[in-house]
Amino acid sequence: PYLLIIAANILMAAVAMVQLLPTIELFLQSRRPTNISFQEATSWSLHPLSIINFFVLDKEVDVSLFNGVRLFFGRGLPFLISLYIGQVSLFGICSWWVYARGRSKLLVVALVTLGLVIALGKHTLVYSLLLAYVPVFELFRFPEKFVFLVYPLLIVMTLQGLHAFVKASDVTYKKPLYVFGSILMIVIVVYLSCRLLPDYYLTLMASSNLVEPVSIREIFPSLLFSLERQILLSGAILLVVLLYKRETISIPVFRILILGLVLIDLVSVHRHYQFLV
Repeated sequence: PYLLIIAANILMAAVAMVQLLPTIELFLQSRRPTNISFQEATSWSLHPLSIINFFVLDKEVDVSLFNGVRLFFGRGLPFLISLYIGQVSLFGICSWWVYARGRSKLLVVALVTLGLVIALGKHTLVYSLLLAYVPVFELFRFPEKFVFLVYPLLIVMTLQGLHAFVKASDVTYKKPLYVFGSILMIVIVVYLSCRLLPDYYLTLMASSNLVEPVSIREIFPSLLFSLERQILLSGAILLVVLLYKRETISIPVFRILILGLVLIDLVSVHRHYQFLV
């Protein structure tokens, strides 16, 4: 069996050379192995405020603009147009935080934090140190691409959290609901503050210089809609999981409702970007 495995891998490597050899030649002939300036190496760094886009919409499609996208908290177009992974993922991560073991939780959180810190690029001191003292980092361009290393970890956290919540047979299922409900209440407070006291929001945005002053009043309604959308979806998820745990709905109905909420959430957000392509 070992000889067969070795032979299969040699054959696979030989077939893959059709792609690998031209790639290696292109790499050697390009300027990739040469040193470039720090400014160029970090030209597309993840903006710190863009992290909220994992769970909150921070932009909208506007075909009247040159780049087709209007940002709520920034001016430069990001390397990755959308980081959004949905409200179900937020609940799954809350559940994972409650049920995960101490060492596993510490390791995964450390890896996610490390990936995000590297993706922030020029916005932190870490990337400049890595670029200066770790030779392999000279080969990378656009630090925001390190977000791709964070996504698998977030997916694992989501799936493990949902699985643990569904399988929990004791009263511990209330803890994820409390955590998720607390986040929902914070969003509701922010929404009501923006709705009832819009002048404070407009003044804050004008003083922060995150967006162009002429665009603040155009962004405000879209931001309110984003918060309303998140509140409705989060409330629906909270209601579905609560009804399931109280055995008001059956497992098949629970699965259909969760799947429907995921599809509605992700499709409604990302289908507008298809027109840009």
